[in-house]
Amino acid sequence: ASFISKFLIITSLGSFLPAFALVPRSRPLLSSNTAVFRRQSHTFLSKMSTSALSMTDFSTYHNSVTTEISSFSKTKNVNYNIILGNEAGDADSIISALAYSYVKASAKDINPGIGSSCSSIVNLPLASIPRNDLALRRDVTLLLEMVGIDGGKLIFVDDESFTNIANDDGIQKSVSLMDHNKLRSDLRPLHNFVDEILDHHKDEGSHNSVQGENREIAFDDQFALVGSTCTLVVEKIMKQKQSMDNFKLDAGLGLVLLGVILLDTMNMCPNAAKGTQRDEEAIQFIIHESEWSTFVVN
Repeated sequence: ASFISKFLIITSLGSFLPAFALVPRSRPLLSSNTAVFRRQSHTFLSKMSTSALSMTDFSTYHNSVTTEISSFSKTKNVNYNIILGNEAGDADSIISALAYSYVKASAKDINPGIGSSCSSIVNLPLASIPRNDLALRRDVTLLLEMVGIDGGKLIFVDDESFTNIANDDGIQKSVSLMDHNKLRSDLRPLHNFVDEILDHHKDEGSHNSVQGENREIAFDDQFALVGSTCTLVVEKIMKQKQSMDNFKLDAGLGLVLLGVILLDTMNMCPNAAKGTQRDEEAIQFIIHESEWSTFVVN
């Protein structure tokens, strides 16, 4: 994974997209010009590409969300697992929700898709912002583009396909909160359906029926124990690996998780003091376990 030494982390700043190199951390910024940045990132990522993924990969999974949710909306005896980040809808919230949905589907021993004919649970990964706001999340949109996900095909908090499910008491559902531990007030109808929390902020003491492994809040003694919720998603994957032979992490999934962890921890810069040992372990896991040879940059 020598290309990792040139891996770019994308952050939004005004009309520019500065990019920070992972190793060495003192390396100067690459061009902040968007067009030049895209050419540079395409060049080095293309060097490690050998073939396109043939299985149902991370990008295919999310590019089919809207279509598959629509097909399941007419099916009875379906339990929707709504997976959503916090109201701010930053990169960690959006990407962790998308990533965790894919991880949960993969863990059910089914071809990683939104649902399965043999499964009554349908994952509904949600971008927790209005659809029109996605263009303002430049770090998110660039990461999605790099792994071949069309942001317009995601499901957003103001989409009818989601609001119909959220507001219909006759539809079975559960809610997984990512990057926050108290459901936003405008989604109050879903309050009693929260059954899982994955977060790294101070516990607000809500949804107290969610306990044990389903309530993972990486915060203690006024300090976050990880710099990113995406790190917690990687830890879930690490546990998943223990029961799998010949495990390899989908490269698109690895790329977006790595990008957000580096973004949230400010490139693991010691002076920033944002990253923890758990973040470092997650980064190393992604680097060494991702199937980089199958990845084709978009």
